[in-house]
Amino acid sequence: MVQQLSFTEEEIVYPGDGIQLAGTLLLPATSQPCPAVVCVHGSGPDTRTGYRWIGESFARQGIAALIYDKRGTGLSGGNWKRDKWSFRELANDALGGIRYLKQRPEIDGQQVGLWGISEGGWVVPMAAASSQDVDFVITISAAGISPLEQERYRRGLQDRESSHSAVERLWKQTLTNLLFMTLALPPLKLLSGIPGFSARTFPHDPLPDWRKLTQPVLAIWGEADKAVPPQVSKTMVEQALKASGHHNYTLRTFPNGDHGLGYMKAEGTGEPVWTHVPGYSEALTDWIHNLT
Repeated sequence: MVQQLSFTEEEIVYPGDGIQLAGTLLLPATSQPCPAVVCVHGSGPDTRTGYRWIGESFARQGIAALIYDKRGTGLSGGNWKRDKWSFRELANDALGGIRYLKQRPEIDGQQVGLWGISEGGWVVPMAAASSQDVDFVITISAAGISPLEQERYRRGLQDRESSHSAVERLWKQTLTNLLFMTLALPPLKLLSGIPGFSARTFPHDPLPDWRKLTQPVLAIWGEADKAVPPQVSKTMVEQALKASGHHNYTLRTFPNGDHGLGYMKAEGTGEPVWTHVPGYSEALTDWIHNLT
């Protein structure tokens, strides 16, 4: 681990996939060009705000970080309620951040990569598989299965925990299956907003993208993840990487970590508070520095 550094921040605008994206560039106080990472969102209308902690964590350890408003949110262009976008547009937006960072003199243009969490675990491999401009790949809680299979897992676990009645669980499962059957109807792919986005992305198989990767890979899961099956996903990702002859990868599982790599920590006599599992941020920054 390097010594904690101060950092500056700069509000920026740069091209995405047919739109302008707005973000914040966090630059560590160092005299040498530094590695950099583009932080790619999870699902939903995320702005840069929820990724500030990870951006600051990178910057304090000598790694520049670009956090940005997802298309259709904050100050970025586009409108997710109308635009018929999919993972491909999100991947291209992430690549727009890569191209921007490689033009900055403060950045080491040979060490610019992607960090993505949850939905970003589908988007980041897609982006990296289609561009050698991406120098390394980091995923957090990436599903090795399709969004449809992941949602079945999440809802199934949720239903089992929320009901002790087998009849009620069966009824919930039936309703879920009907919803998924409806979303599989081809005309729904033409819709805007969440229904159309779900219909377009639910069948996505992430493994072909993983098999195409040639960049160094760090993939991390939390053992207590209730949104993604962590061990199944880890196994599938590793099999995909091995199938293509990829050797430069690190796969880690943190005990007690949830989908966001956090856990509830007891604080004195008060209520437990959510915090990231010990060693998580250091695992990211140490890995990047070991690449250089």
